[in-house]
Amino acid sequence: MIELKNNADGAELNIFGEIGESWWGDTVSFKDFIEQLDQYKNTPLTINIDSPGGSVWDGNSIANSIKNRTAKTTCNIYSLCASIATQIALACDEVNMYSNSLFMIHLASAGVYGNKIELQKTVDLLDKMDNILADTYINKTGIEKEEMLQLMEDETWFDAYEAKDKGFIDNILDAQDMVAMYDPENIKQFKYNKVPYDKLKNIKNIKDVKKQEQDDRMLDIDAELIKIQFGL
Repeated sequence: MIELKNNADGAELNIFGEIGESWWGDTVSFKDFIEQLDQYKNTPLTINIDSPGGSVWDGNSIANSIKNRTAKTTCNIYSLCASIATQIALACDEVNMYSNSLFMIHLASAGVYGNKIELQKTVDLLDKMDNILADTYINKTGIEKEEMLQLMEDETWFDAYEAKDKGFIDNILDAQDMVAMYDPENIKQFKYNKVPYDKLKNIKNIKDVKKQEQDDRMLDIDAELIKIQFGL
């Protein structure tokens, strides 16, 4: 889901869901993103991210379009910024992260069918992609390349304090009123190896908030019906 709205300090653009086209839930493609972004070329922009990642091609295109902006771009990471979504976040001039959210980096992956020559071409392409992704992280953090590639190989999940300590983000935000806009149940489709579900389940989720609001409305309706029935 991509949503753009104006505020007193400029504009806000929400990237909630998978990057690129997908059959799974909410998605944000480069085409959709650039159509929104072009409306605010010279306006300060805040980009809110809650995403498990997705297409490297769409993600890198989105990141490059942010880098080409002249006005300041600020990123706020809600509950999750994983995989290619981290490249979008780091394309912004300032990166903020809620204290109970997660930031994940890993090696690029792909599905391929074919003979050994075609498979080797994919391996070579993935190796190039890993180095490109690593360079973005290195430019932000100053971490040596060998260490960065190892962090990616290990599929490293950082909490906000770890991400700030490593230099991936600039500021940590108070999470008291933060509501996750991405359903953590959907992350299972990505087949990540080290998802810290124990931390994800403790984050207030929009799905749970909406359910609670619906339950509260039903209780209010029941209370009104009881008043009518007994003439209260």
